[in-house]
Amino acid sequence: MRVVGSLATKFAPPFSLILHYFVPASLLQLLFPIFFFINKKNILLDFSILENGALTHLYLLGFIMMVIFGALYQLIPVALEIPVFSFKLGYLQAYLYILGSLSFIISMFFHSLFLFLSFFAGILFSSFFVFAFNFFMSLKNIEKFDITSIFIITGTVFLIFGTFFGLLIALSFSFGTGLDINKLLFIHAVMVVFGFVFSIIFGVGLVLLPMFSVSHNFNNIYSKVSYFLLTLGVFGFSISKIFSPFFSALFFIVITISIFIYLIQVYEIYKHKPKKKSDFALNGMFLSFLFIPTGFFGLFHSIQLFAVILFLGFLGLLVYSSLYKIVPFLTWFHRFSSLVGKVSVPTLSQMLPKNLPSIHLIIHSFSVIVISLGIILKQDFVISLGTFLLFVGSILFLYNFIYIVSYRIKE
Repeated sequence: MRVVGSLATKFAPPFSLILHYFVPASLLQLLFPIFFFINKKNILLDFSILENGALTHLYLLGFIMMVIFGALYQLIPVALEIPVFSFKLGYLQAYLYILGSLSFIISMFFHSLFLFLSFFAGILFSSFFVFAFNFFMSLKNIEKFDITSIFIITGTVFLIFGTFFGLLIALSFSFGTGLDINKLLFIHAVMVVFGFVFSIIFGVGLVLLPMFSVSHNFNNIYSKVSYFLLTLGVFGFSISKIFSPFFSALFFIVITISIFIYLIQVYEIYKHKPKKKSDFALNGMFLSFLFIPTGFFGLFHSIQLFAVILFLGFLGLLVYSSLYKIVPFLTWFHRFSSLVGKVSVPTLSQMLPKNLPSIHLIIHSFSVIVISLGIILKQDFVISLGTFLLFVGSILFLYNFIYIVSYRIKE
């Protein structure tokens, strides 16, 4: 297995390219709890209603996936040891993605713009196509395909197919295609969330978790089994959903098993890390995976509880924690690496506001627990309290993010 020791690489992209994704994501994550509060009464209703769909897309498109795309432009050269085919296409994707995702989400929230839904979805889909083209053109220079590269390749394939089904849904809403929107919706969700987001996280996690924890000599067989089952499950679910509800449920169980097997891989990495001083961001990355079994258990209650725990709990905590590791390094490398040996440069820990990042992760985790309790108890006040905590956490993150990227050497 390829071992990577640093986020730095001779193939690194311009820092401004990464910020084209991270800055909008940091702003949109602040908008999410506001719209969540406005929409909180709909949370307990049918999960498939349009406002809930808009809320889900605001979080996944506006925050989680936007961070993933930005991170991939930095991590593809690191994890795969290849140059990105075109940084210009990376900028183009960012502009198309921001325009497409914002207009798409707004058209779902405000019904007067609903007629333009398919047009906005087309812009958004074009941004995914640009990413896929850029990525696959980059693969021309790869020398070895390992489990990380295979995860990312498969995830990108699922991204194109999954978002194409999303485009078909938008076209069906706008013009009517005669297709079963409910079936398309499930296929779209499974392909994008489990096929793309989870595949990317699992693949990149095999690089970041060992890198940040300095874990060595761990067995990665669990990730290979997880990959096989996850790919089989997503593909099988997508095909069988059209023809057989029984087999689609069976393949969803396969997806679930694959994810739990990956949890064993995470534990394998964790137990091989050397004992050292506690690292709040690294701890947050490892602890985020504990939300996964809780989320799947919550599926027995409702899909709303499942989504809140999985999206806000697992994905949210993992992305926030990862950013507290990635952003300080990239800022330091861009701004201070050339000054080493000439002047006194800050350490990565000095570039973080004291205690605030760890307080943010605690508040965010607690907000997920409170919102989940509100859904279980069907108590509007409890959901509101959890949403307020989520908003406080989002403000803290935005402050921390600005503090890091604007850090300067003190005279």
